[in-house]
Amino acid sequence: MKKFSIDQLIKILAEADTPGNSVAATARKYGVSEQTIYRWRKKYRGFSASEAKRLKALEEENARLKRLLAEKELEIQALTQVIKKISDSGGKENVGFPIGTRGSFSKQSPPPHRPFQVFLLLSEQKGL
Repeated sequence: MKKFSIDQLIKILAEADTPGNSVAATARKYGVSEQTIYRWRKKYRGFSASEAKRLKALEEENARLKRLLAEKELEIQALTQVIKKISDSGGKENVGFPIGTRGSFSKQSPPPHRPFQVFLLLSEQKGL
């Protein structure tokens, strides 16, 4: 699969749109399928090179933020399950909890009436 820069995509689309050139001939010239040119046309038609670059940058940033959000949601879900497990066991569960320094854990459970403090300790440990 060939990778084309945004500038190249805009140039290819302009060439395909010129009178006398067919999409099929342009596709053959650049070694891509006609469907690829139609997909590019649908996505980038009417954009200047700078606008298309900005669109691509925004799409990449959006994907990065979605991944980050998914990771944070997983961390929150895991912490919620730990707190629920502690609350359900009445604080008698022998689960490791962070103490003073980063990365060190105590095998003693916190008192059952302090699940939010446990959450805060776990949040500090994870850097939330």
